[in-house]
Amino acid sequence: MLSLERIACRYGRIMALRDVDLEVGAGEFVALVGANGAGKTTMLRAISGLTPPYQGSVRFKGRAIERLAPADIVGLGIAHCPEERKMWPRLSVQEHLRLGAYGRRDRAAIASDMDRLFETFPRLAERRRQRCGTLSGGEQQMVAIGRALMSRPSLLMLDEPSLGLAPLVVQQVIDTVRAIHAQGAAILMVEQSAAVALQHADRAYVLESGAIVKHGPARELLQDEDVKRAYFGGGSTKSGGGDGHEEDCTSIGLGAGDGAGNLGGAGG
Repeated sequence: MLSLERIACRYGRIMALRDVDLEVGAGEFVALVGANGAGKTTMLRAISGLTPPYQGSVRFKGRAIERLAPADIVGLGIAHCPEERKMWPRLSVQEHLRLGAYGRRDRAAIASDMDRLFETFPRLAERRRQRCGTLSGGEQQMVAIGRALMSRPSLLMLDEPSLGLAPLVVQQVIDTVRAIHAQGAAILMVEQSAAVALQHADRAYVLESGAIVKHGPARELLQDEDVKRAYFGGGSTKSGGGDGHEEDCTSIGLGAGDGAGNLGGAGG
């Protein structure tokens, strides 16, 4: 469904991604893990057209999309749920969901989809007229996911959906993502928390200093010694009820290439 080949992105002279290859099959759940500054957010932005790559190709359902505008990419079936949720605090829950369907003209289907979302997220139904700035972090994350789903995507991209949330809320968000996947949508989820990502995805990629250093079945990477040392301090790979942000996110050290340590905040 989605294929990236030799993608490279930069911010000025700073290289954020270098020669990245990645694939997401139809209906597949793929995770992308890595430390802060590894380039995870940049990769999603390259796919959604917000940070077009200067090298390489991005193909979706066989079509090259790396030079398309973000609105056109959404229209093809890719939804991007950004890091930190990006809420307009004065807009209501319902208004945010309507924004997610801005490119659609099927009003009856939009209303039906919104009703279905309120069934999926009953808490949001109770707060449909409430300003999003007054919601909890978990509720705002549900709004962000719902807003993305209102475009009826075949690929949903999630950037750090567990960021800043309490452990119980993290589990609720992940359960929601799994339910969306079970309904047939492909998922590409960026996570700094390797425990959260690898326990739930089908396959995973490990990104370090802008380059893919490992990839394969998520359960195999969960037991990989290099991944354990980098993200679990060499200890247990069980989350143990933690908040998913306690890993020692050090370098795996597999020779990701020149420029390591120079990313700063260029690409999450």
